[in-house]
Amino acid sequence: MKSGSFHIINAAAGSGKTYSLVYAYLKKLLSLHHDNGYQNMLALTYTNKAVREMKYRIIGNLYLLAHHIEDSKIKDIRSSLIIDLQIDLPSLQKKSQRVLSKIL
Repeated sequence: MKSGSFHIINAAAGSGKTYSLVYAYLKKLLSLHHDNGYQNMLALTYTNKAVREMKYRIIGNLYLLAHHIEDSKIKDIRSSLIIDLQIDLPSLQKKSQRVLSKIL
């Protein structure tokens, strides 16, 4: 069995934990060669409210990436993903569309 990497984010309220976790999730999800990698990924948090927020942000960001909607919230994520994944904008958009379609 192949072991994966773990990311632990522990910081004060309002410090960007959810942003960091969502970015790490999207980066991993969009770096996989198959489009259903979400089925093998787990993100944990402490409250149901935080879980809803993470789900909302992941789906929302995938939607913005898939439809190339210009939004101040997605601008930094999009450019960071392009750099970190070494992918061009059209490829990122297509991959996001496929992944979003699988999740929904």
